[in-house]
Amino acid sequence: MSEDEYRHYAVECLLLAREMRHSAHKAVLLAMADAWVALADQAAAASAQVALGTKTAPGGEEPA
Repeated sequence: MSEDEYRHYAVECLLLAREMRHSAHKAVLLAMADAWVALADQAAAASAQVALGTKTAPGGEEPA
């Protein structure tokens, strides 16, 4: 998945959380949003490493 896809899911969780009436349900969705953001940050960091040539691209390919 791409960084943008992860961030999209984070936003979806936040939008759903705003509509929740029960605080427990809202808390679960907020935690899920945090997890999606963390994954997006990891994807961004991995992409930056590949772009800098410090990490091999997924699938074992060398960066272009």
